[in-house]
Amino acid sequence: TFLKKYILRKMDKKFRSDEQWFISPIVHVRTFKETAEEEVQFTNSRMGMSDEYEPEVGTLASFLGCSAKTTNKILKDISLDKLLEPGKRSLTDDYDSLTQPSLIQPEALKTHRNCMERLKRFTDSSVKSYFYQHLRYYKWEMYGNKLSQISNEIPRHITGDIIMTLNIGSAHNRILDDGENRATNRMSPHLKLFIRGSTTLSSIREKIMCKSDFGTYIEEGKELEKPDPNNFNISLYPSAFIFIHDTFYVDTSRPECIDISKEIREFMAKKHCFGPTKVESMSGITILDLTLRLGQPYMFMHSGNCEHILTFTDLRLMTKDDEQDDSKYPIVTFERGGNMQCMACKKMEAGMGVENNSRLPMTPAFFCDTCFKEFHFSHGQRLGDFKAFPYFHTNRI
Repeated sequence: TFLKKYILRKMDKKFRSDEQWFISPIVHVRTFKETAEEEVQFTNSRMGMSDEYEPEVGTLASFLGCSAKTTNKILKDISLDKLLEPGKRSLTDDYDSLTQPSLIQPEALKTHRNCMERLKRFTDSSVKSYFYQHLRYYKWEMYGNKLSQISNEIPRHITGDIIMTLNIGSAHNRILDDGENRATNRMSPHLKLFIRGSTTLSSIREKIMCKSDFGTYIEEGKELEKPDPNNFNISLYPSAFIFIHDTFYVDTSRPECIDISKEIREFMAKKHCFGPTKVESMSGITILDLTLRLGQPYMFMHSGNCEHILTFTDLRLMTKDDEQDDSKYPIVTFERGGNMQCMACKKMEAGMGVENNSRLPMTPAFFCDTCFKEFHFSHGQRLGDFKAFPYFHTNRI
């Protein structure tokens, strides 16, 4: 009943995607891949470009409708060396001068002088931190800090596929008040994944780790015992679905999984503002099979009433610089930290949460295992009334 009321309240208005500037038109991912590959092949063939993107003068001359001599002159005129003072420096020398002040000449480009001033400012750690925090890819962990496992050799064969970024929002397992709904930080992703066209929805579902999955009930007097994994929410309530565009992709990986999207679909069927919806098993569904909008908020729901906003961004073709090994996808490129510290010692990470304790100034409160035992127990006996639960850091799971 709570889940039904929660969902109905959340869906009382339709999100008008066509009116939002940050949302793309509808994209059929497989069609995009095929069309983009055709455009690249057509452009390369017309421009006479090889895999290294070096134009052949003869083919380019035919494309431009001019002689080879004129084509060579065009290529020379658009060279970056035209920006330099002829006969005094090369492009490499000017690049080196950005990091070696002694090489800067008095007649250097004004752009170079501005770069040098900026480099000096960046020696101040506070200024550097301020600039970095406003970059789009701040804290972006390329391939999850596994660069040492990636070969520097350029692969001989580039897999024909697409690459996309999946942004996964923080968990929402209760109805937010008006102030919380307006808070923009709740839209900030806590996890970003690099996915490719062959990535399955099932693998994405397995990659999303949430604190709600590891919630459990601890009987009174057994707070110091190790919790039973069979009593975690992920074992008791394994059902989940991912809603993308007009389809509910239901998790059917376990026999005990049920379709928890049924009530939502029944509600949407009664409202004229919603179009028809479909339901499918997420098993075997790949990213190439999807129809979606870039920037559109979609939803992943699990553990009864815990939902995460999903957004797809940065759709493009795979290049030789991308990881070619399909088994490594989805790749974690960013995961929000912010591990909870023990409120008592302020040194160790929290391992237990406590609620409804009159001896504490706040609820819930979080303790490390040592402080929890010392504060709530004396010679193995409980001190006062309280409810305890294990606390897990998702980026450590």
